[in-house]
Amino acid sequence: MRGYMRPAWAVPVLLACWPVFDAPAQTWEVGLGGSWAFHRSVPVSGKLEKGEVGFGSSGGGVVWIQQRRTQQFGGQLSYSFQRQPLQLKVESQRVRFAGYTHAVHYSFWWGLRGASGRFEPFVIAGVGVKGYFGTGREMVYQPGQSLALLTKTSEWKPSILVGAGLRWRLSPATLIHLQLHDATTPFPQRVIAPAPGAKISGWMHSLVPLLGVSYQW
Repeated sequence: MRGYMRPAWAVPVLLACWPVFDAPAQTWEVGLGGSWAFHRSVPVSGKLEKGEVGFGSSGGGVVWIQQRRTQQFGGQLSYSFQRQPLQLKVESQRVRFAGYTHAVHYSFWWGLRGASGRFEPFVIAGVGVKGYFGTGREMVYQPGQSLALLTKTSEWKPSILVGAGLRWRLSPATLIHLQLHDATTPFPQRVIAPAPGAKISGWMHSLVPLLGVSYQW
């Protein structure tokens, strides 16, 4: 597939993280949740005009598995899916194009109060890969095409994830999660391609609130 990066280099990264899971576990946890993503647009400039490109706000979901090695420290492997329509803004015009993303992250997780309390704030930071996919119908003429083209292709990018949240223990095994994180990647310039002579500058930031539930044992 055009623009698809075989994630062979991502496999060794995830395997390198796996020993954290492989060690004798103190506590394991699996969870799932729903999310909504807000995206920061980045500027695009051509010879005669300027605009913004990026992605529209959209819903999605996440699943994760976590190993808590101590009262306050653990590792987490997560997968997320997000509907992410591509978009281009030029003055009062806005062009949209259907799309979505897949992302896999390995993160280090720090609880700020330990696991014994009913409420536990936490912070999270990790790395991974994020795939951008354009799925709309390409047109012979697209408004703003002198700046950028919204394409039906795909592209994988390295990703950095940082965030914070709160866990609420409903029972010894069941927890509610409220989390806000920022997933950052280099801008996917194959999926949203600058026109000849135009320039897209900046990184792609996705601010994602998440509400989920998990089971711990």
